[in-house]
Amino acid sequence: MENQYFYSKYTEVLIIGILTGIAGIITLLVLAAAGDQMSILSHSLTIVLCVFFLATSLLLLLTRKARQKRPSITLNEQGITIHINPGYGFIGFENIDGVMLYKRQLNKMIGIVLHNEEKFIESYAGMRKMNLINNRKQGYPAVELMRYTIADSQAFIDTLKQKGYKVYQHSKGGNG
Repeated sequence: MENQYFYSKYTEVLIIGILTGIAGIITLLVLAAAGDQMSILSHSLTIVLCVFFLATSLLLLLTRKARQKRPSITLNEQGITIHINPGYGFIGFENIDGVMLYKRQLNKMIGIVLHNEEKFIESYAGMRKMNLINNRKQGYPAVELMRYTIADSQAFIDTLKQKGYKVYQHSKGGNG
């Protein structure tokens, strides 16, 4: 089997970048309009917010193209490699039971159901490990992806179905 690549959908990143830029411009206009009427603390805070908004906007907009060239998920005959944040890395097919579709706080999610999640969680450290543990504590699969971040999430799910993996619906999370 050849590698199959699934890319990120960055429409949302583009929108967030533009909105963050607008917030920076509005903050700059507030700073200009207030003039000497602001205290030094308010003036300093407004400058920091303005710089933060504009820098974040530039970062999101300038790195969009570079990130789009790299696949979010790679499937090959050995397993799945997840590149998108938080970057779970390689998960062998022998460890995967199926996928679970659900909604979590209005976000459509794809959970990767593993045969031995505890062993998988123990292979991580730091914030990634805490993220996996928190997902489990809340009753969801440890490994989860937001569907909106994958350009063709349905093709990803269909590919796993064709390989014989189960597709579960989460009882409390609704239909993902």
